[in-house]
Amino acid sequence: MINFSISALFCPFALSLLIVSSSPSARGARASDALKTRDPLKGTVLNLRQFGNAGRGGDDTAIFRRGLAEASRRGLALEIPVTRTPYRISPLYLPSKTILLLDSGVTIQALPGYADGKKLFNIVDATAVQIVGYGAVLKMNRAEYKSGQYRHCLSINGSNLVSIKGITCLSPGGNGVYVGGSDHQPFSEDVTLEDIQVENSLSAGLEVVSARNLAIRRSHFIGSHGSETRGVQKSAAAKVPGIELSPRGPQARLDNIRLEDDATTNSEGDGIRVVLSRITHDNAPVSVTIERHRDKSAGDSSFFGTDDPPSGNAVSGRIVFEDCYSESAQNYGAVFSFWNSSGARVSLRRLTVVDPNSSGTTMDNAAVAVKRGGGGHLPIGSVEFVGATIRDTRQLPKLDYYFSFADYSGIGIKNVVFRNPVQLVGARHKQALGLFQGEGVKEIQRPDDPAVQTLWLSAEKRDSAKRHHAQ
Repeated sequence: MINFSISALFCPFALSLLIVSSSPSARGARASDALKTRDPLKGTVLNLRQFGNAGRGGDDTAIFRRGLAEASRRGLALEIPVTRTPYRISPLYLPSKTILLLDSGVTIQALPGYADGKKLFNIVDATAVQIVGYGAVLKMNRAEYKSGQYRHCLSINGSNLVSIKGITCLSPGGNGVYVGGSDHQPFSEDVTLEDIQVENSLSAGLEVVSARNLAIRRSHFIGSHGSETRGVQKSAAAKVPGIELSPRGPQARLDNIRLEDDATTNSEGDGIRVVLSRITHDNAPVSVTIERHRDKSAGDSSFFGTDDPPSGNAVSGRIVFEDCYSESAQNYGAVFSFWNSSGARVSLRRLTVVDPNSSGTTMDNAAVAVKRGGGGHLPIGSVEFVGATIRDTRQLPKLDYYFSFADYSGIGIKNVVFRNPVQLVGARHKQALGLFQGEGVKEIQRPDDPAVQTLWLSAEKRDSAKRHHAQ
């Protein structure tokens, strides 16, 4: 049975606080403080057993629907008790004012036959939805899904005041958690995800397409990887990341997105991937803060970003990484590729990178980079690394340099900084510490440093001489 603290926390009194308070953080704090001094309200929780004999190996969808409809209509919570056999359901839609309490040990499994685009739990155009499931599992049948990548475990679309805590999602046939808009509202708002774990997802463990006031805390995304394609080498973009922030569409937004104390492990692609190329300056400015994220053994780079809209009219805003950690990435600890210098500014503060470039294939064998190949149209940049720690602890180092900024389109690099490193050890080159367009440099102290322009002119002169000699 639900213990006292959880039952009280999700009583109608708490729900009313959730709806009327002024901000997500204030709402949670006030509800918690108030309920510490309240006795539990009797009759605030319904049990799924009241609606049918579920959890015996059959199709339990109708029983869940009846229970959710009645509980939300009466403003009560619905408790899901443990059964010896997993509950088995078709796609389930959670109505507004849902309070769903999953006992520890509960397993809810997708029935066979989910078509691509069918999600296990759907929160669509709903308000005030809460799920608590510490020790509970939502399980899908990934081995069954031979095509498609949109069978998400938890899908939040155009919804407001959503809180999901403690759930584990196993083997989704798409994202573990998806947050975006709907046909009626272009973004989800005031969403909190805490202590979520996603394992073995076919798409990113977490994908955020359009949201405002979204917080993800203490969540772990493990082993995200796409379908195996025998004999075909996947491009970096096709490799599934642990977390993807990828707004798209004229009304999409990343507004006040916060990731705190999360982790990604063994992702097929990047640990965290930020893609802003499908929005422009006409979209709302982006605002993203990622704090104390830990990535380990990324199949590509731990932290990756690209912002190259076809119009060149990049979205404005700010993305901040603070006290983040990368270990044993196949490629970079952090890299921003085709990152438009006139768009959102990126700041990486106190980044720690340990043993990157396991593949030995990063540009200039560097740990972090801002880079572009051919085909560019505007300068790249607006990325700063401040207070970095970079260590190569391997017996045979894989790093030549700690950082590299390079534009092989030959157009330009603006507003890049690498300054005040805390520790740089293990790279084969002791000096210079890094490269700017192939020219050695120790640090770049400020975006308008005159030495940067001198380095660019020196590189142009060098490259011109090489071209002349080749002729």
